[in-house]
Amino acid sequence: MSSLTKSCCTEAQGRSDSKSAETGFSGIARTFRVARVRISQILVFTLAAFIWSTSANGQVLYGSVVGNVTDPNGAAVPGAKVEVVHVGTHATKSTTTDDNGSFSITDLTPGSYTVTVSAASFKKELREAIQIEANKVHRVDAQLQV
Repeated sequence: MSSLTKSCCTEAQGRSDSKSAETGFSGIARTFRVARVRISQILVFTLAAFIWSTSANGQVLYGSVVGNVTDPNGAAVPGAKVEVVHVGTHATKSTTTDDNGSFSITDLTPGSYTVTVSAASFKKELREAIQIEANKVHRVDAQLQV
């Protein structure tokens, strides 16, 4: 390999001494050192970005509404319909209460909502301007009137 190195450099520089042959490759060695440093920097930056992005996945971008629906005596009202409507977008989500009169509506984008609770033989309960925030649970209990 040293004969190849010497012949390559001596032809390029027109000299035949071995010291000048080695200096012909010093520019290439420097280029490789710079390339290694740049690659190391890119690798560190990429790893840092990856770690930062995976830690951001733990953030919740939605809010929730939970509550209980009862009658005037405080007894649970199973099967009541609960509907939430985003005031700005008119996006609607609904559910029914379980046997204990409880409900939960998740994955609500932050904003102002109207909550309507209705059940057979009861008057509708309307709650306006319920503010839903990201990563928060808002409680809305309703006591339905006959």
